[in-house]
Amino acid sequence: MKIHVLQHAEWETIGKIDEWIISNGYSYSLSKLYLGEELPSFDVDFLIVMGGPMGIYDDSDFPWLKKEREFLKEIVKTEAKILGICLGAQFIVDALGAKVYPGPEKEIGFFEVFNESDNYLTKSIDKTFEAFHWHGDTFEIPEGAERLFSTELTENQGFVYAGRVLALQFHLEVGHKEIEGFVEYGSDEIIPSKYIQRESEIMSIKFDFDKSNLYLFEMLDKLLIG
Repeated sequence: MKIHVLQHAEWETIGKIDEWIISNGYSYSLSKLYLGEELPSFDVDFLIVMGGPMGIYDDSDFPWLKKEREFLKEIVKTEAKILGICLGAQFIVDALGAKVYPGPEKEIGFFEVFNESDNYLTKSIDKTFEAFHWHGDTFEIPEGAERLFSTELTENQGFVYAGRVLALQFHLEVGHKEIEGFVEYGSDEIIPSKYIQRESEIMSIKFDFDKSNLYLFEMLDKLLIG
C-alpha cells in the first residue's frame, strides 16, 4: 500500500499514526510542503493530510497552498482513501466544494467531543469523549458527506465522505511530544477565553492519549477495509 503524508508545519507531524502504520506492516512517504517539497507524482492508495497554522486560502504567505488545493480536488475523485486532520480536513472540505470560514472563536485545549453518528467508523467510539483541539476556522459539511462529530462551540467537527474520506477537525493523533510542539509554536494564540485553555492547564491535564489514539486507529482500520 502506498501511503503518503502531506505535512504543513515542522511540529504538526503524523504523531502516533506512525505507530499504526508500522504495526500494520506498512511504510509511508512524506512531503514537507512548508520546506518546498513536491506533492506526490505517483498514485497514492492512502493520503494523510495534516494540520498547520495557516488557513487554506493564505496564498499570499504560502504560495504552495493553491497547488495543494488543486491536487486535492483531483485526488478526491479517485478511489484513494484520505484522512484529513484539522487544516487537512479543511482542505478536503474545499476539494468537495463546501465552504471553510472563521469559527466564532478559537478552540484550543482539551474539550468534549460528541459522537453524532452510528456510522460503522464510529460505532465503537464513546458518545462523548475528550480530544485535543487547536483551530480557529470551521467548515460546512460537504454535499453527500455524513457528519460524525461536534463540540459545544463547533457544530461540524468531522465527517465521512463516500466511505473512504475521513475528515477530523480535532487531533486524535497526538501524544505528549506533539502537545509540547503545539504549545511552543502557537503560544501567541493562547489568550484568555472560554474555549482557550491556558498553557499551564494544557500541559498539566492528565489526558488518556492511548484511548484517543486507539479511537483513531480503529477508524483507520475500518476506513482501509471498507
